[in-house]
Amino acid sequence: MQRSELKGTQRLAFDGLNNQPVTGWRWPPPGGLQSRMNSILQTTVDKVTVLDNATTTVRRNPNLSPSGRVQAVAPHRAAAIQATADALASVGKERQRIADARAKLFAPPTLDAGDAANAQLDGEIRARVAGLSQNELDGLHAAMGAGKQDRVQTALARDPFDNAEATFARALLAKRVEQKNPDQIAALNVAEEDADWAGSAIEGLKVVLARSDGFGIEGIAQRAA
Repeated sequence: MQRSELKGTQRLAFDGLNNQPVTGWRWPPPGGLQSRMNSILQTTVDKVTVLDNATTTVRRNPNLSPSGRVQAVAPHRAAAIQATADALASVGKERQRIADARAKLFAPPTLDAGDAANAQLDGEIRARVAGLSQNELDGLHAAMGAGKQDRVQTALARDPFDNAEATFARALLAKRVEQKNPDQIAALNVAEEDADWAGSAIEGLKVVLARSDGFGIEGIAQRAA
């Protein structure tokens, strides 16, 4: 396997595999060289590289029959395929972790279990807002946008149904969360970008395996059979 870097891209050429498949990705990783996503990717690259090297060695061995060559590389191919599957599963878990963290961060304040008084007040506020005229709604929106009427905003954001007022209140809440937690938001954004980067790179390795599967050594054996 040949690895090269040029203009922010890392390129891998698996010259031992049939069709000499090439893949590549942005470099360095969004999360840095020490990120967990890069570690997962490099572990997968290592497994594919073992297959690449084994294929080169087997191809040069004149003492192996076609079926013997297939048997020699089969465990390495199986390991590489399993590695890509495991890596994509890990990326999927990371994406879910990020999604859960975002949902928790941006969720409206919850009611305590059994808090009937505030639950009733929420309903009364939403009912009253529903009866406001457009001019009154405009005034309420302006007040909430200025950081006032927090209790009204919370009641609207907690509405279990999607509607215009709930959407408006949730958008204001999200804006305030972003203003109060810039570092946490930035960390989630980088983590998400890193997971997307790793997922795309690992999918590229799947293509490498697919492009070399059923040809070369394996294909010779299949035709011989």
